[in-house]
Amino acid sequence: MPKPKKPENENSAAAKKKNTKTPATPAPPEAESSLVNLHNSADIESVYAEDSGLSEAEQFEKFVEDEERQSQIDAGLSEIYHDENGNVFDVKTMEMKKGHGPVFLFFRSVGVLAVLAFIGWFGYRFYLAKQAEQPSSVQLVIAGESEVLAGKEVTYAINYKNLDQIAMENLNIDVKLPDNFILSSTEPAGNIATTTWKVDRLDSKRSDQIIIKGRLLGEVGQNAIVLANMTYKPENFSSNFTREASFNTKVTGLGLDLTFDYPSTALLGDEVIASIKYKAQEENYLNGFRISIDPIDNVEFLNNAAATGTAGSSWQIAQASTTEQVQDIRLRFKTKASEKQDVLLVFDYTIDGQKYYTFLKKPMTFEVVDRNLNLNLIMNGSQKDQGVDFGQTLNYSITYANKGETNMKDIVIMANLESDFLDWPTLSDKSNGQVGNGKITWNKDQIPGLADLAPGNEGVIDFTIKVAPAGEIDPAKNYQIKSFARFS
Repeated sequence: MPKPKKPENENSAAAKKKNTKTPATPAPPEAESSLVNLHNSADIESVYAEDSGLSEAEQFEKFVEDEERQSQIDAGLSEIYHDENGNVFDVKTMEMKKGHGPVFLFFRSVGVLAVLAFIGWFGYRFYLAKQAEQPSSVQLVIAGESEVLAGKEVTYAINYKNLDQIAMENLNIDVKLPDNFILSSTEPAGNIATTTWKVDRLDSKRSDQIIIKGRLLGEVGQNAIVLANMTYKPENFSSNFTREASFNTKVTGLGLDLTFDYPSTALLGDEVIASIKYKAQEENYLNGFRISIDPIDNVEFLNNAAATGTAGSSWQIAQASTTEQVQDIRLRFKTKASEKQDVLLVFDYTIDGQKYYTFLKKPMTFEVVDRNLNLNLIMNGSQKDQGVDFGQTLNYSITYANKGETNMKDIVIMANLESDFLDWPTLSDKSNGQVGNGKITWNKDQIPGLADLAPGNEGVIDFTIKVAPAGEIDPAKNYQIKSFARFS
């Protein structure tokens, strides 16, 4: 018996799926078909199955729209999960970074601009600083005489020059003069009290100078250093820079010939005369100076016609000439402070009578004797040290005097002559002293007056001896004759 047929309308969808192909449907517009990617017929059938309430044309259009949307999603995901080489990222190992907001980006931009501005500002300052600090940019030099005689007028030129391409402003030049310099004038005037000068502007490649004049005093060999310090500011620049210069002048002479003649021993309470002989050389600038001695507790200075100051402790020399002159200084030791005592002579110079500049210090050393016998040794008419020649005759005199209040008995006087260059066979002694081991001794047997010397009595012992002739120079020998006298 034939099976009954199922109603067509109930099984049409299933029949179409099993026994028939998909009925042809009108082709979609060309523009739309280009955007659609049909995967397979099963997908289409599923869409139809879900939207069976729509017509086939409507179902197809809906399917196309869904496919287009899915394609766009897949493309976006593919772009996200692939690198620039097309490789897929490993999502498990990806690091997620938090993005920065607009506030952060704003401040980052401001920071970058600040750094760039600082680099530009620093570079500008560095460039100008290098320009201003180059050794050749600003020059400061002092010119003058390197050697002078004491008292001579000296001229110093402070030269400054701008060698740069930019102008220099607010120049301040400070000059420090040595203590032994007597300032007389400057050009330009400036501030003489502080020796400073101010210059508002020095254009590029321009130069100028400051002239300083004065007299230089000082001891022989003393150095006088002039220092100059200059500060300046390059144009359109806020920082100041510094240049320094110095110049040294040495005192090489006094322009005077000075000799000092005084006894090596001084008897307590007795007057001592120290003679200072002076003569001007051909070139001399000390036309008036002072000799002074600082107060000494145990020394009394005796007034004389040429003395000025307290107790005759200073003497003014009006003018030195080419003819030798003598200034005597009389003094007395009141007490004995030590076996040997120095009396310091100070030579100085002044212009205004207020400030004095020292150019020589000469100590006189005395052996202070507190005995009653005053004994002096004189050689060739002088008590001071002096030079002699080979073969020269030395004339000695020993003076002795009893300055006490009682008689002195059995006096023995001895002269010591220590030298390798005395010709002893040439000794001539009218008193016939005993000779031996470089010594000559006199007692009452040679000079009867030494047996009993009354107060106020005195005497002289004269003798001569020659210096040996010049021979071969021997560095091991002492080319000196040391002479001294003593008594007992």
